[in-house]
Amino acid sequence: MTSKLPAWSPRTLLWASVVVAIITITLKTWAWWITDSVGLLSDAMESLVNLASAIFGLLMVTVAAQPPDEDHPYGHHKAEYFSSGFEGILIIVAAMGIIWAASHRIFDPQPIEQVGWGLALSVGSSALNGLLAWVMFGAAKEHRSIALEADAKHLVTDVWTSVGVVIGIALVSVTGWLWLDALVAAGLQELEVGSFVPAQLLPQMADAADVVRHALQHSGVTVMALVPNLRGAEAALRAGAQKLTMPVSASAAHSMANVRKTPQAMVEEVRAVLALRDAIAPGVRVEAGVSTAFGCTLQGQVPEDDVVRLAEQLAEAGADEIGLSDTTGMGNPAQTRRLFTRLFSAIGERTGAAHMHNTRGLGLANCLAAYEAGVRTFDSSLGGLGGCPYAPGASGNVVTEDLVFMFEAMGIKTGINLEKLLAARKILSAALPHEQIYGMTPDAGIPKGLNFSG
Repeated sequence: MTSKLPAWSPRTLLWASVVVAIITITLKTWAWWITDSVGLLSDAMESLVNLASAIFGLLMVTVAAQPPDEDHPYGHHKAEYFSSGFEGILIIVAAMGIIWAASHRIFDPQPIEQVGWGLALSVGSSALNGLLAWVMFGAAKEHRSIALEADAKHLVTDVWTSVGVVIGIALVSVTGWLWLDALVAAGLQELEVGSFVPAQLLPQMADAADVVRHALQHSGVTVMALVPNLRGAEAALRAGAQKLTMPVSASAAHSMANVRKTPQAMVEEVRAVLALRDAIAPGVRVEAGVSTAFGCTLQGQVPEDDVVRLAEQLAEAGADEIGLSDTTGMGNPAQTRRLFTRLFSAIGERTGAAHMHNTRGLGLANCLAAYEAGVRTFDSSLGGLGGCPYAPGASGNVVTEDLVFMFEAMGIKTGINLEKLLAARKILSAALPHEQIYGMTPDAGIPKGLNFSG
C-alpha cells in the first residue's frame, strides 16, 4: 500500500502526541486550579499518563526502526509491544492517584467555582485528543504500527473520561446536590430538603422529589419535607420523605394568605395527613409547626392562649411533634421562654422545635431562651436564607453557622463540625452568587483555641 500521508510517520505522530499531552495537561490543570474540582484534577492526572505513554511509545518506535543486528536478526519491530504493557501499568498508577484524590471529597465536599471556564478548558483539551486519535488510527493502519494504535485507543479513553467528568460537573452545578452532601458531612441530623408545593407557585421547588431521593442515599440523617396540605404530603411520602412538617398558623389572616384555610381547617388537614401516613408510611413522623406564634405582620399580636390552644388541638389530632415558629421575627426572649414553658406544660414530650427568624436581630437570643425552657431541636438556615412570601418583611431563619457557634462556645455539644459547615457555606455562596447571605461567625472566623470539630 502506498502511503497517502508520508509526512505523518509514527515518530512524527508520537511527537505530536507528546506536544498535545503537554497542552492538555496545562489546560486541564488550569481548569482544576480555577474550579477546585477533583474530577478535573483526575482528568489532568490521566493526561499525565498520556504524556508518559507517548514518550515511551516514541522510544519504542525509535527502537523498532533500527535495522537487524547480530542479537536481533529479524529486526526490532517487537519493541512496540512493550509500549502497550507500559501504558497499562501507568493507567493503574493513575487510577490509584485519582482514588486518593477523590476519597476525602466524598466525605468532605467542596465548592466548584468558575464552572463555565473549567468546562470550556476541559472540552477544548478533549477536542485536541479526539482529533489526534482520529489521525493516529489512520496512520496506525497505514504503517501497521501497534504503538500508534495503542496510543490512539488511549487517547479515545481519555476523551470518554473527560466526557464523564464534564457531565458530572454539569450535573453538580445544575442540581446543587453538593450543597446537601456538604451539610450531611458537617453532621446535621435533620435536613428539610424541600417543600412540596405547586410548581406554579414556587417553581424552585419543582424538583423536591428528586432532592429527597438523593438525600435518602445518606444514612444517619433524617430527610424532612415541608408539606402545606394533603396533596403535598402524599407526594412527599411517595418520594420517601422520612419526616413531614406542616405549618399551621395561629394567625387567621396569615393562614388564609399562606394556605387559604383557617387554622381550624388546617387542624383537620393535619388529621387527614396523619391518616394517610398511617396507611402508606406508618414510620414517618409528622410535625406540626405553629406559625406566627409570636406575632403576625398581617394580624398584629397573636394571643398566647390561642397559640397554646391550637397546639393542644394538634396534639389531640395525633401530631407527633408540635413546634413554635416566630415566622415574622416579632418574638423576644421573655416571650419565647414563657410560651415554650406553657407548651411543655400543655403537651409535654410532644413539644418540638423552635423555629426562629432573625428579622429584628433576636433570633439567637430567642433560641437560647427556648433552650433554657427545655427545647433541644432548632430550625435554622445556612447563611440565614429564607423567609415567608406571605409574611411581608420577614427574613430567613437564624443563621445555622452562628447558632452552632453559640451553643458550642457555651459547651453545649451539637454534633456539628463548624469548619465543615463553613465549607458548605462556600458552596451556597458559589451557587447563589447574586444572593446576600448572612452570618457573623463566617465573617469573624472561629476564635483561636476553640475546636468545634463536631
